[in-house]
Formats: sequence, C-alpha cells, structure tokens
Amino acid sequence: MHPSKWTDQALQAFLYERLFGVMPDTFPNLRELRIQIAKWQRLLHRPMVGGLALLGMDKSARKKWRKDEGMRDAQAVQQGKKVRLLAERTFKEWLRLEWAKSGHAYTNKKFRIWQKAFDTGMKESLGRAKAQFADRKVERLITKHFYGER
Repeated sequence: MHPSKWTDQALQAFLYERLFGVMPDTFPNLRELRIQIAKWQRLLHRPMVGGLALLGMDKSARKKWRKDEGMRDAQAVQQGKKVRLLAERTFKEWLRLEWAKSGHAYTNKKFRIWQKAFDTGMKESLGRAKAQFADRKVERLITKHFYGER
C-alpha cells in the first residue's frame, strides 16, 4: 500500500476510534463497531518487513511475500469500507431514535443532509490530522533529539 494511502487509512481508523470512544453506552452496535475498528487498526499496524529482510529471500519467496502483502493491503481497505458502512447503518438507527424523541420525523432526505455534513467534518478532521502528523514528523527530523543529541 502506498504510504500516503496507508496514512489516510490509519488516521481514519484513529478518528473512528476516538469518535466511538466518546459515544454513550446506549449507542447501538457500539461493541461491534469497536471490535471492527480494532480489527482494522490491527490490519494496518502489522509488522513491516524491511528491505534487508527482502534481500535475504530468494526470488519465489519475494514474489510470495509481495502477493501476500497485496492481499493484506486489500483486506485492510475492505475492513475500512466495512467499518464505514457499519457506522452509517448505526448512525441511521441512532438518529431515527433520537429524532423521534425530540419530535422530529426521520426521513432519508434529512439523513442524507446529516451524512453529508458528517462526511465533510470527517474530511476536515482527516486533513487537520494529516497536517499535524506531517508537522510532527518534520519537527522530529530537524530536532537534535532525532540524532540522539540532547
């Protein structure tokens, strides 16, 4: 997986983890969402094989490793889609209940408007998180702590 795509996936998983970490226990499917998000994070944060380890492999072993790596990347992307769909269904169910409590009628049109605002907010949060991640990375590279000096 390309590093920028991996970063996007990892930050999205983190944002979903934080979002559903603050939801009340009465939120529907909360346990299932947390399990699926944890699975997504495990798929994204698996140990990486370095270049030197690849040099020690013969040609067929490298080919098998690349094939397996591609399958794991595809599985991580698929898990992300599964989490997003589960979150959408869960929010739909939760909003149906919450809007009924407040006397508002639930309609698919209202949900699409809410979902568009939610998606926009997630994209903005992802953009801010990527910028903070990049700033920290640059800061670590230019400080003396990176080189072991104090």
